[in-house]
Amino acid sequence: MNTVRRLDLGERQRAVVPPVVPLTEGPSIARERRARTLSRSASQARTELVDEITLVADGGVPENVRALALRQLGCLSSAQLREAGVSRPAIARRRASQRWRFPTSGVVDLGANPPSILTPQLRVRRAAVIALLAFGPHAIAIGPSALALHGVQGLPSTMSPEVTVPGGGPRRDRGGVRCRECIASETVVSPDGFLTIDPIVALAQTLVQLAPREALGVLDSALHLQLLRGEGLTQVRRLTHRLRGPSRHRLPELEAVWAMADGQRASPLESWAYWDLVAAGLQPTDIQVEIRDPQRRLVARGDIGFLRRDGTWLLIELQGRRNHVDADAVIDDGERRDDVMLEEHTVLEFWAVHLGAHGRMVRRVAQHLERRP
Repeated sequence: MNTVRRLDLGERQRAVVPPVVPLTEGPSIARERRARTLSRSASQARTELVDEITLVADGGVPENVRALALRQLGCLSSAQLREAGVSRPAIARRRASQRWRFPTSGVVDLGANPPSILTPQLRVRRAAVIALLAFGPHAIAIGPSALALHGVQGLPSTMSPEVTVPGGGPRRDRGGVRCRECIASETVVSPDGFLTIDPIVALAQTLVQLAPREALGVLDSALHLQLLRGEGLTQVRRLTHRLRGPSRHRLPELEAVWAMADGQRASPLESWAYWDLVAAGLQPTDIQVEIRDPQRRLVARGDIGFLRRDGTWLLIELQGRRNHVDADAVIDDGERRDDVMLEEHTVLEFWAVHLGAHGRMVRRVAQHLERRP
């Protein structure tokens, strides 16, 4: 049985079942749902970002090596190629013909798609793998790279990948990869088999590098993935205060993040939207709100909800179609699908481009709550 969370006098409580909200589906709602289906079908024809790795065709690379490249997000180290029997001259010929890409020294990219059309999350994970390959088999992913390899979302693709090499290995940065001196006393293996520092330590290393809004998205994602259990959140907070260096100036900014963190938010988009609303003085009542008819069938839901004085809900549904690269098309969809009326309740739908302190989402929610608080 699913549970939903409610707010009562500022205190969050867990309800066993969602409240029954009388609701009938009239012709206008049916028309709106048909319009949504047509809108989704039309949008699939637009240019999309790629969320999986495919390899260039190359008969000179053994199948077992290609399989390894796929596990490593399209990348191999030069050493791995040589061990598989691919000679240095063969690698040099492919470099000269630009058949393969060489993102950094000692790493070969066999991916068929250029990195620019990969999804942001896949780009961050791929950068972490390249960093490990560049520094050899004993390298350990730390900071944002470790989080990316554990599936954490919301990491800016502009962050430099980070590794450490235990035992007095090379310390110089290389090809945009930061090699940091770090005591990796506890290491774990990521779901894809990569060696990383403990996610709790990685979170502390990463959060102090981020603006609070970004930090909330990353922390919520880690909580949602259950990378933090028990006192994990407290441990991360304690570790941030032990870190040295210029990043310590962000510690006061993180106080709001600790208070707001919630693993029920299923995507960074929801975290960023929540942050924008609170920053604008619009405090949501709850998240993951569900509205059901008398037969307890789910009729509407919202990622964020505002309970109005008359007992009705203003719900925000966030459309996180990550593959959109046409911002204008996203805005057009938002214009068509905004203000879906469900009897006395209201659902507003927004996209990533509508977020921000002065974005469309904040303006629209403020207008609705002013007209009907």
